[in-house]
Amino acid sequence: NSAANTLDNAAENSRHMAMMTTSGEDGQVVLGFEDLVRPGGDNDFNDALFIVQTDPVSSMFVNVPSTGEVIALQAAPAKLLGGKISTLMFVILLLMLVRVKPWLRLQQPKVIYGVVYGE
Repeated sequence: NSAANTLDNAAENSRHMAMMTTSGEDGQVVLGFEDLVRPGGDNDFNDALFIVQTDPVSSMFVNVPSTGEVIALQAAPAKLLGGKISTLMFVILLLMLVRVKPWLRLQQPKVIYGVVYGE
């Protein structure tokens, strides 16, 4: 997707989500997601489906006021641990890697009677 695709000018080939409402009074919205690169994909929008249903149905169409500005979301710092979570996670992952390392080695093939067998 191009960096020029925004909410104001989303290109048709950049969409990976389709939203449909069902007819009747059941208050359902179906969200379908496409996982393949468009436009070359299958464009079926059924790779992940979510059905949202409300009760009462009128709550789906509530007029929510908008501020009109984009909000940047960021992870909150872990002040209680002194900002050392990243170091702790690194150490845990390193210990896991050291323990798993023998499984990651490629097995050497064995030669028995002139025939090569893999493990």
